[in-house]
Amino acid sequence: MGRLKCAIDTSAAISLGSTSNFKTAAKFFSFVSTGMINNELIEISKTADKIGNIANNILKSSIIKFIKLEKELQNNRGEVEVINLANKIKADFVLMDDIQARKKLQKQCNVPIRFSPFIIFTLYEKRVLTYKESWSAINGMKREREWKENLIMDYAKLLFGKVANEN
Repeated sequence: MGRLKCAIDTSAAISLGSTSNFKTAAKFFSFVSTGMINNELIEISKTADKIGNIANNILKSSIIKFIKLEKELQNNRGEVEVINLANKIKADFVLMDDIQARKKLQKQCNVPIRFSPFIIFTLYEKRVLTYKESWSAINGMKREREWKENLIMDYAKLLFGKVANEN
């Protein structure tokens, strides 16, 4: 079986880019995005802070393949463009860490929308990462993204909670 096709937005790319596992994940997932997301990452990479450095590293790595959408599918909101791309290419899922956009866009999307910890959990399930390494990555995302306890962390706890309950 080939790699799963994942349409990814800026927020999820930055989250995964804040870990050392993004390149590893690319062995199992084909990450695609739009020109709008590429432009957002370029803009972010111009800032001289840790998020700017993460965006710069993502762009240099070529982990994400950027696809230019037809004019009628383009939008001034990156999240909408990613949904349009996912529907067009029949992606397996969308990766988006924008909680508000996700709620609004799920109805327009033909595939599930997941938060970035889904990728870390999948690497754990494939035995690429240990439980400890997985939680270290998720806590690293939380720290770098300055997340408080939020829906994304609750989602990660739910994913890994199933594992803890099985052991």
